[in-house]
Amino acid sequence: MREYEIFLKNDRVKFYTRFGWLITIINFATILYVTYRLNKIEELKWSFIIIGIVVLTIFIFKRRLKKVFFGDSEYLPAGIFICPAWMLLGFPWLALLNIFLFFFSVIAGRKPIVYLNQTAIYYPAFPKKSIQWSELSNVILKDGYLTIDFKNNKLIQQLVEETNTVIDEKEFNDFCKQQLNK
Repeated sequence: MREYEIFLKNDRVKFYTRFGWLITIINFATILYVTYRLNKIEELKWSFIIIGIVVLTIFIFKRRLKKVFFGDSEYLPAGIFICPAWMLLGFPWLALLNIFLFFFSVIAGRKPIVYLNQTAIYYPAFPKKSIQWSELSNVILKDGYLTIDFKNNKLIQQLVEETNTVIDEKEFNDFCKQQLNK
């Protein structure tokens, strides 16, 4: 069974990473300010120590833990500190807001990969989209662009990332024509 894996280029990863770090810095500064203003330093002392150990462990074993639990999100390990701190300070809505930000950080930071096989095309939308060959009028890989043309005149065109895996365009396009002609 013939299968293809095409990595799409994600130009916004750098922006998402910077934005995540900005949110993290704002959270840390605000937590410190609120802790000082509410005189809750004693209540947060042990949680800071425990959370600090957890964050330190994550940074020490960063490669393994991040790939398993966090994907490519740079923002998520900080969430182990931020969310409990907001809860302990009495602001659960800020903890919930940060959980949503962490969740979207993981989605934004993942590698967009299109999987093609004889039954369908799996496109990296959220949630992952399964496109049946019968819905399509054409699929082409040419000059570093993947073009998916639907029968309902919808068009997806994405820049393909330069990877170590080289796909023969002619072989790929012939495979797609075979699937479309079934």
